[in-house]
Amino acid sequence: MTQIAMQTQRQLERDETAHAALTAARRLLVLGRDREAADAFVAAGTLAGVDQAALYEGLAQAVRNQGKIEPALQLLDFGLQRFPGHASLRFLRSLLLLGNGQFREGWPEYEMRLKTPMRCYLPRAVTWPRLVTTELLGNKKILIWSEQGFGDEIMFASLIQPLSGFCNLTFECSRDTAPLFRRSFPGVRVFPVELSGAMPEALHGESFDYECPLGSLPLALQLPGIYQHQAETYLKTDPQLTADIRALLKATAQGRRIVGVSWRGGTGATRQVARSLSLPQLDPILNVPGILFVALQHDMTLAELQTIPHELLSWPHLVKQVDSLAALIGACDEIVTVCGTNVHLAGAMGKPVTVLAPHVPEWRYLFKGENMPWYRNVKVHRQPEYGKWEPVIAQVADNLRSEIPCE
Repeated sequence: MTQIAMQTQRQLERDETAHAALTAARRLLVLGRDREAADAFVAAGTLAGVDQAALYEGLAQAVRNQGKIEPALQLLDFGLQRFPGHASLRFLRSLLLLGNGQFREGWPEYEMRLKTPMRCYLPRAVTWPRLVTTELLGNKKILIWSEQGFGDEIMFASLIQPLSGFCNLTFECSRDTAPLFRRSFPGVRVFPVELSGAMPEALHGESFDYECPLGSLPLALQLPGIYQHQAETYLKTDPQLTADIRALLKATAQGRRIVGVSWRGGTGATRQVARSLSLPQLDPILNVPGILFVALQHDMTLAELQTIPHELLSWPHLVKQVDSLAALIGACDEIVTVCGTNVHLAGAMGKPVTVLAPHVPEWRYLFKGENMPWYRNVKVHRQPEYGKWEPVIAQVADNLRSEIPCE
């Protein structure tokens, strides 16, 4: 073997070792073992050939997940000094700024999600000018396209209605949410996106004056400070289906309050392990008398269905589709849930919502306080420290118990 070949082989081996170390550290993040993940990232930093920018990103996430927001921001700032303009570092930094309520500084950096692999679910090859201001938009044709998950889509869709008042708006959304948005925004053309990310066939050959990713609307609208909806509600469920479900629930409840519950949210990539509960952990809440509890969990497992308490009403066929799930939520009096899509569905309908949040939730819930700025009707109950659900569950159970009318 030549000297050059030997050097190349050693380089490949170093790179492979460094890559494996980073992969292992990231796996610890997914598992919610953040202290171990931080140590693993630090250890990986001693290896030759390691991706230094990825180290800053991973370590900042591990530190952030432990509730150390300012140290995490400092790590990202250090990383950006070494790697100016790095999209992933800037995007992660935007999430910390937004979670801190620093919206004016955070929205421009949030644009980096569109340049970060795996952050933008459905990127599009659109060619029209980007909407950067709402000035002089009278009668202009604008395409708004969704590029994230259901929760983000519902949250940012709150900006569709005010924007539609002074322009010709087309909204390209997820196939599952299209019925909801058509009903909620009658003055807006709503089309479901193709699974490939291609333009809907109905829009082929059509031209627009401007385009804008849905998550970029706060920047285009120049929203300063903590954003608050102008309207209390903006999502409208199927009125007949909601009324039919409500009648069934009231007949079953026999005068009891009707409370929808869900206990699992997110995916492995969005910290499901940190934000989710097991069904038995909800027992202190489900045992509060005077309430009919309704399961809103869309992905209930077979084991959960087989062991579900008889007091917890379950209609699996309704929770599988967003539109019928929204109708079921609309038929409830209030909602108790972990962080997930149900928060946004119920919040956008004006339902009272109690959120059981991890010690450091996703940015949408902010990192402190009991209010979620997107919805006036949502109250956030946070873990006092990482992994400690018992105090949160006990507080929510006490609150529900105190709301029961005295006979």
